[in-house]
Amino acid sequence: MNKWQATAVSGLLWMVGGFSLLSKGLRLFFEGALSAESSYPSYNLLLIYLSLALLVGFLKGKWVLRRTAERIFQRILDWEGPISFFQLYDKRTALILLLMMGMGLLMNRLALPPLYRGWIDLAVGAALIQSACTFFRFAVACRNPRS
Repeated sequence: MNKWQATAVSGLLWMVGGFSLLSKGLRLFFEGALSAESSYPSYNLLLIYLSLALLVGFLKGKWVLRRTAERIFQRILDWEGPISFFQLYDKRTALILLLMMGMGLLMNRLALPPLYRGWIDLAVGAALIQSACTFFRFAVACRNPRS
């Protein structure tokens, strides 16, 4: 892959993962909210929880995962010649990604209540989507270096 393709593929992977977690999070969140309806007196409170999850995810994507995306993009720019899919991420980033996936599997095993699991998946999904947009901005800049 060339630099543009490598950057776009990274963004696409993060976007697909983000939308997957976002849709799963919404399903779990509302499944948990409806099953625990008696303990939640108002839909306004659920809307606040939902908005808070999306806000936390947005901020995490903007301030934390953006730095990771910038580091990956710099790695792609510094790479000489074509880059393969397995060379996109350094060992540290790959380990972090594997740990995050492992934590998701662990949450499945621990049987967290759906409302809490949904909240976490919503926040992480929103963060991944936010940081995927960073990759796409880099891909456009890589494709059109003059702009």
